[in-house]
Amino acid sequence: FEMEAEKNRVTEKLEMEQLQILVREKLSGKRYLLVVDDVWSENRDIWIQLSELLQGGRWGSKIAVTTRSQKVAFALDAEYTYMLQALPDDASWNLFKQLAFRKGPEDKHPSLVQIGKNIVKKCHGVPLAIRTLGSMLRCKREENEWLSIQENEIWELHDVMNILKLSYDHLPSNLKQCFTY
Repeated sequence: FEMEAEKNRVTEKLEMEQLQILVREKLSGKRYLLVVDDVWSENRDIWIQLSELLQGGRWGSKIAVTTRSQKVAFALDAEYTYMLQALPDDASWNLFKQLAFRKGPEDKHPSLVQIGKNIVKKCHGVPLAIRTLGSMLRCKREENEWLSIQENEIWELHDVMNILKLSYDHLPSNLKQCFTY
């Protein structure tokens, strides 16, 4: 068993080295923009290893990192940081309305408009939550379906992942299998 584990470690190390060589070859002398999205690791050593790997690019190459953690930005020694603010109420409603009501027939569903506005308030200006819920409610026109979202206990937690979980819960079973995988 130990020999098999050692063999796997050696194989993984060789694969990683081959991948690093390939990345260096692809970037060598080229200007690139690399976007690393939703970083959570505060391990500075990992970032140093990645930045060393990306050194071969042409002048003007940039790396943009998105994170929800100021600690991550500090660990990355970011040259520039920009903290996104929540969307204002009117922009939040407009985004939700575009997704949930398919280009304007919200006047045909006045009871859903008020429920939708309540849902949007609970999103606290977080575009991902607004987009997820607006898209999810796009094909639903029954007031009880909208009310079940508005009254769900998920709002007590104020957490985007819980809102995404709510979206997941409304997927057909075949799509749930894809996401679970």
